[in-house]
Amino acid sequence: RYLTDVLEIRLDGSLGLSRNTDAMYSMTFALLEGASEALGIRRTDIDGTLYFREFGAPPSIILYDTTPGGAGHVKQIRGKLFDAAREARKKVKSCSCGDDTSCYNCLRNYQNQRFHDQLQRKYAIRLLSEMLNIYD
Repeated sequence: RYLTDVLEIRLDGSLGLSRNTDAMYSMTFALLEGASEALGIRRTDIDGTLYFREFGAPPSIILYDTTPGGAGHVKQIRGKLFDAAREARKKVKSCSCGDDTSCYNCLRNYQNQRFHDQLQRKYAIRLLSEMLNIYD
């Protein structure tokens, strides 16, 4: 247990995907990848999880600095969330793995291996597209 900086992101979209845990984990890891690339943050310096605030409500995405005391990365992400989301969408949309899966080029990494079976590119693309108001 340690103190660090956190950022809570709530999605109240119309797709209903915000209630799907697999979709929300896919979105979380897509945002982390996008923030890493867009803002030049080492991916191992930030991480994320879901927070279930109340029964029946969609979970929030929690992004946090992995450095005890915080390194200011999530504060930087908060200020550039649009850039992080845009880069995340570009990354997952351009990946060549299947829509119903993910790979180490888009959503997967060593730290999130317990979620690999849940991560699907299609979920991240749909949620990021809605977040950015891009419909193509």
